[in-house]
Amino acid sequence: MMKMVQDVMEENKRLKEENQTLKDAVIEFEKENDELHEQAEKLDEEVNLLECDLKNQKVIHENMKLHNEEALLGAQDEIDDLKQQLEMITKVADTLQAEKQKRLDGMKEYRQANKEKICINVKKYKEKNADKVKAQKQSPKRCGCGAEVRADNLSRHKKSKKHMEWLKEQENSDVEV
Repeated sequence: MMKMVQDVMEENKRLKEENQTLKDAVIEFEKENDELHEQAEKLDEEVNLLECDLKNQKVIHENMKLHNEEALLGAQDEIDDLKQQLEMITKVADTLQAEKQKRLDGMKEYRQANKEKICINVKKYKEKNADKVKAQKQSPKRCGCGAEVRADNLSRHKKSKKHMEWLKEQENSDVEV
């Protein structure tokens, strides 16, 4: 009998330990459950914030779309105005070019008709202002390449190696830009 009592007591002890283990497991499970609920609440808040952000982004997108359409219409009006101005400027430029050509043709006819008279007037001017003409020819001028050249040597200078190299450099710098 003693052995039975002892067996029952051991069984009781084992059951108490098992009960305690189960209680500990239940407490652990409740803690995990609480943590999961907290995480779920945080995720719900984040989802709500993201939904609000998405709605705001949609509103902003629609507003920008409307603004861009308005700007596009305004820009199209400006383009139309600029096209009209360009047409008017082109007409004026064509008219001016025609008048210029007419004047040049008239001047050419005059020079051909009065060649001798013009030649006599040029000779008279050169004789009357010989010192002035000579001074102009001999006065040094600064070329774009940096050289100082007399007016009567300008043509020869433009064929020089220095000037030709400078021209090539200018062409290369224009192409690079």
